[in-house]
Amino acid sequence: MRVTRVMRVMRSMRFGVSAGLAAIALIAAVVLGNRARLWNDELALRTPPVVAQPLAIVDPATPRLTGRVVLVILDGLGAGEAGLPYLDELRRRGVAATARVPYPTISRPSYVTILSGVPPRDSGVRANRIDAPVAVDTMMDRAHAAGLRVASASDLGILVSLFLRGTPTILGIAWIEHGDRVAPPPPITWPVDDVRRTGSLGELGPALAALA
Repeated sequence: MRVTRVMRVMRSMRFGVSAGLAAIALIAAVVLGNRARLWNDELALRTPPVVAQPLAIVDPATPRLTGRVVLVILDGLGAGEAGLPYLDELRRRGVAATARVPYPTISRPSYVTILSGVPPRDSGVRANRIDAPVAVDTMMDRAHAAGLRVASASDLGILVSLFLRGTPTILGIAWIEHGDRVAPPPPITWPVDDVRRTGSLGELGPALAALA
C-alpha cells in the first residue's frame, strides 16, 4: 500500500512539473509573440530629435537642368532583379546608379529617405506602421518653394499621406475623392498639388499620362 501511494505521489508530482513547464512555455510564447507583433511600434520614433532642430535650407542657386522630373518607385524591386527591358532603355538614355538603403530596409523608411534625404535614424521613421505625419522637409516642399507644381499617382495606398500638414495623425482621414483624384479634408494639407489613386496597376499608366 505504501509503495502504491508513493508511486501515485510521484506521478502527481511529475504531472504538476509538466503542467508548470507547459504553462511557462505558453506564457513565454505569448510574450515573445507580442514583442514580435509590436516591433514596429517599438522601433519607430513619434518625435525624432531632428524635428527640434531649426530648418536650414542651403540654396546652391543651381540652374534648372530640365523641364520635368518623374520619380518612379517600384516597391520591392532589388538592384539584382531590375534588369527589365524598359528600365534598361532608360539606363541607356540617362544615368544609372545603385544606392545602398540604410537600416531598416523596409518600404516606408525607404520612401522617406528617398523623398527627404533624411535617413531612418534621424527621421524617426523606422517601421512601416506610422500614425503621425513625418515632420521633415521634403523634395516636394522644396519644389513648391521654387514655384513648381508636384503631382503623385499610385495604385496602392497614398504615398504622400506620410507628409500631411496640420494634423496630429494620419489614421482615419476621411479623404475627399473625385474619380481617381484624392485630397485631404481642410485644413489638412500636403506638399502636393494633384494626387491620383488608381484601383489597379493597369489604370496607373493613363493616370500618369493625364498628370504629364
